[in-house]
Amino acid sequence: MTVAGTGDTLLGIIASLLGRGMDRREAAELGAWILSETDELVTAEYGPGVVATDVIERIPNTIRWPFRSRFRRPIERYGSRRR
Repeated sequence: MTVAGTGDTLLGIIASLLGRGMDRREAAELGAWILSETDELVTAEYGPGVVATDVIERIPNTIRWPFRSRFRRPIERYGSRRR
C-alpha cells in the first residue's frame, strides 16, 4: 500500500490516538495496524487500485470490527471523549 496520501492518513490516525492520551508507541502501533487492516479490507473490495480516500472512508469499519486483535483493550481504555 504505497499510494499518495497513505502516509498522511497514517499520521492523522496516530495524531488522533495521541490526542486521546495514548502513549506514543501504542499510538504508532495501533495506527499502523488500523491502516493495514483497512487497506486489506479495501483491497479485497476494490482490488489493487485503491486510493487514499477509499482507505479513509473505511477506517471507521475497521475500528468497529468486533475482533480487534490484541489492540482491543487500548481502544476501549481510551474510549471516546465525546459525551
